[in-house]
Amino acid sequence: MGNRLEFDEIRSTQDEAIRRVREGAGAGLTVVARRQQRGRGRLEHTWSSPLGGLYLSMAVPEPKLESSLVPVAIGALLSEALGERYGLDTLVKWPNDVLVRTPGRPLRKLAGILVDRVPLPGVGSVLVVGIGVNAATVRPELPAPLSERVAILSELAGRTVEPAEVEPLATGAIAEVLRLLDSPEGRRTLWERCRAALYGVGRPVRVDGRDAGVIRDLAEDGALLVGRGAEIETIRSGEVEVEGTP
Repeated sequence: MGNRLEFDEIRSTQDEAIRRVREGAGAGLTVVARRQQRGRGRLEHTWSSPLGGLYLSMAVPEPKLESSLVPVAIGALLSEALGERYGLDTLVKWPNDVLVRTPGRPLRKLAGILVDRVPLPGVGSVLVVGIGVNAATVRPELPAPLSERVAILSELAGRTVEPAEVEPLATGAIAEVLRLLDSPEGRRTLWERCRAALYGVGRPVRVDGRDAGVIRDLAEDGALLVGRGAEIETIRSGEVEVEGTP
């Protein structure tokens, strides 16, 4: 899908891809790094990026319809791909975290997705999709508070899983989401797959630090539907904490 740039070390694949898109690279660019100095996640959270993880950002055309579904949809399809390939029980915490469930352990984060919209005058908008997967990350290199809250694919698989092995699963999830969003039938199928992957339905949730009720469902545009009694609130952004997640 266009140019692929690989770096040993970079500040952020996401920031580099956005910069190059603004300078004319356009859709089709992929930026991959072995290590990030200042990897970032949603809401400007940092993403610890030692050697062994997959750190990838891809620029793609913005879908004409339901582009707000993209983050959770990529999460759902990446969750499916990782689960099927490595025999894992995976879920998606809205809107962009892939979690893994293992016996006797709390849910842990395996991967994350970040989507930035980049308007280009006279061209339209490009989405820069960032994906991070803890593939062969060395646990001692993670910050102490984070180390126990993340899952590492190599540990789960019982063998070394290099980032290059995971990259096609990540790019394939992006491509499949774009394909499905291109038709009404595809969008409906994609939404149903997102709903099936969604973690926390029926669980209490906090949004930006306030008790918001319990998760009820996922809207067709990717918004989280949270209920308290008969009232339903539509959550489109914010810090979401689901009971029982890292």
